[in-house]
Parts: sequence; structure tokens; C-alpha cells
Amino acid sequence: MFNLFFCIQVVPYCISAYRKIAAYQKNLFLYTSNTAAINLKWLQKVVICVLMITGLWLIDNVFKLAKNNTLFDHFASLIYLLGIFYIAYYSLKQKEITELNQQEKKEIDVIIKENSGVESNPKKLISDLDLQEAKSVLIDVMTNKKPFLDPELSLFKLASQLDIPSHQLSYVINKGFNENFYQFVNRYRIEEAKKMILDPNMQHLNIIGIAFEVGFNSKTVFNTTFKKSTSLTPSEFKKLNLVLA
Repeated sequence: MFNLFFCIQVVPYCISAYRKIAAYQKNLFLYTSNTAAINLKWLQKVVICVLMITGLWLIDNVFKLAKNNTLFDHFASLIYLLGIFYIAYYSLKQKEITELNQQEKKEIDVIIKENSGVESNPKKLISDLDLQEAKSVLIDVMTNKKPFLDPELSLFKLASQLDIPSHQLSYVINKGFNENFYQFVNRYRIEEAKKMILDPNMQHLNIIGIAFEVGFNSKTVFNTTFKKSTSLTPSEFKKLNLVLA
């Protein structure tokens, strides 16, 4: 009875935790340009791992398979051990997540609410004229000051440079460019990467070197984002343009 009660508690807890993590992952793109350090996809896998272990344990307790079948006993023990190693490995591998201050937390709550689509008629934060002016200022800053080269650029950092509230900057990016913060910043990074790949003075840098130079800190993310933007990998883009040249 205890084992059954324990499993009944674990299953809904894991389902709830998985949904929470999924929502967290989705909201990351609203305020950060670098999700690698604060990505919790590994934790979703841990939740699934816990569910699998719980399910196996429940089956074992209900049908007494381990007592009646030595092979199943060894198999279950191996799964439990691998599951524990998996959880321990990714827990230790995860980098420490920088704690947000109270003001940033409040700003994130506002941003998430404004982007949740819960409100049928979301309020207009600024007039259309002010939106166009804010877009021009933002484009000028991104083009000339290139804040996107900072791999740790966040919505809060960029808003500070523009001297406007972060939720207002989020509104300008969403409504003015029809993108979230992550897409907006990485679009500039990809354009800068394309210029560097074609620049004869940058031929001493390999593809991963260029990725780091333009603000990416993950080769996988760079390649995925580049291909999504150009339909080519960075290497394919370079080879194609060398042929055309």
C-alpha cells in the first residue's frame, strides 16, 4: 500500500514538473539570447527518467516479478543504477544559474503575461508613432554599437543601454519586428557571421571561431540557427560563396 501510494504521488508530481519546465523553456526566448547556461531540457529528461523508474518499480511491486524472475531482477537493478547515474551526471554537469534580482523577476512576469495571449485585447504600451521611433533607435544601436556580440546579452542589458523599461523593449521587438528577443538578437548575429565568413581578413578564423566572435557560445546552436536562417550550414554557405566568387 505504501509503494502504491508513493507512486500515485510521484506520477502527478512529475507530470506537473515537466509542464513547469516546458513553460520555463518557452519563456526563456523572451528575455535571453543565450539559453545554454540556463537551459533545463536535461531536467525534463530527468523527470522522464524518474517516471520510468517509478513505473518499473510499480510493476515489480504489483506483479512480484523480481522475486519470481531472476533475469527481471537483474534487468530492473541495471535500469535503477543507470537512472541514478544519469540523474547524478546531468545534475553535476549543469552550470550554476545566476539568480535574477527582484526587479528583473517582476519584469519577466509582466513580459510573460503580455506574451501569453491570455488577454483578448492586449493593451498598447506605446503609440504607433513612438513604436516606429523606438524601432529606428533600436536598429541604430544594433547596427552601430553591436551589443549582440556580447554572448550574455539579455533583454535587461539591452534595455539598460536604450534607457527604457525591459517590458517596453520586449513590446517593441514583438510588435515592431514580429520576433521574440532570442530570434531578434540571433538574426543580427547570423548576419554578422555571414559578413565575417565572406571577409578575406577573417579567413584565419574557422567556423566555430566566427560563431564565438559574433556572440554564440555553442557550435550546435550556431549551426542550427544559421541553417534555419539561410537553409545552409555555415560550411555550405562558405563553399557556395567561394564558388560564386
